[in-house]
Amino acid sequence: MVSWYSARWYIEQVFRLLKHQGFGIEETELESGWAIRKLVIMQMTALLTILQMNIAYSQPEGGQPIDKVFDAKLIEVLHLMNKKLQGKTIKLQNHNNPKTTRWAAWVIGRLGGWQGYDSQGPPGVIVLKRGLERLSRYKSSKRCGYTVAAGRQVNASLFISSFFDTLVQIIQWLKQTADR
Repeated sequence: MVSWYSARWYIEQVFRLLKHQGFGIEETELESGWAIRKLVIMQMTALLTILQMNIAYSQPEGGQPIDKVFDAKLIEVLHLMNKKLQGKTIKLQNHNNPKTTRWAAWVIGRLGGWQGYDSQGPPGVIVLKRGLERLSRYKSSKRCGYTVAAGRQVNASLFISSFFDTLVQIIQWLKQTADR
């Protein structure tokens, strides 16, 4: 019963990300239910990545392996960003294992405006969202050689498939950590 109640916090975070402070689903000017569903499905991929990072920060082992959440090219970009975002003092260094999602959450949190100090607490979901948006803009620039085609039509079934694959991975990972 307690584990189900603790899942409530993640559900609250999902709604927080979907609403005003996050993706602003309430402000959408789309009128048809189908269009709104497509929009939410596209946002769910980013939302799940944000939740994976948020969960990773609360896990002592650092959450899922980074390659389960990000592709190889994005991991390369994260390594470049990590070098730029680390401070000169020991307190502002990313001491997390670079093979974990927690390491990536530190980098993305810094991109989102989180100061990086342990005393400040972990980066929140809204900060992680901002950081993921900034990372997305950075990776789509030619500076890092990871260009994303702007304005390309995206197949909704691809997003649905990716969303459910990621959701299954999160559920399996949560079950594994709960069994420990």
